[in-house]
Amino acid sequence: MNEANRYSPPQAPVADFEKPADTAIPRAVENACVLLWLVLAFAVVRTGIKLWMPTFPDYLYSFDSRLVVAAIFMGLAALVTYWFTWKLRARRNWMRWLLTVLTGLGCIFVALDWRTYMFLFSTALASPHEIVSDVIRLVQCLANITAVVMLNIARSRDWFEAPARD
Repeated sequence: MNEANRYSPPQAPVADFEKPADTAIPRAVENACVLLWLVLAFAVVRTGIKLWMPTFPDYLYSFDSRLVVAAIFMGLAALVTYWFTWKLRARRNWMRWLLTVLTGLGCIFVALDWRTYMFLFSTALASPHEIVSDVIRLVQCLANITAVVMLNIARSRDWFEAPARD
């Protein structure tokens, strides 16, 4: 009866390993996520300005209908922003690339349509709320570009490209 039970579990030491220090989210990635939320906050402010100071095609609709449409679009924008920041913090390199490509395409489209933007800005000089809206739009664009730069600096890029050790 002193024989070893061949059905007993193997006798091996079990220990949890500590996660390496490089799994911490870099400060640049955290700041980029904060900037993306800031862009959404500026979009809410711009939408509020457009709701209370409508321009030509907007004032043809009732305030209630504009409010409902604005709430739906702001809700969708919040969901997209949440998805972007969630995947960035989860170390998804494809999200970094997607955000980089989308921001790059946005900049290209602004550059291609520059004359239209200059015309809109020159006509906005008549109404102060349009000037404020355009300045907020410019701040949004710069914040988006800054977030993409932060996601693509060497330390952030290395963090995204390193194999995840979960």
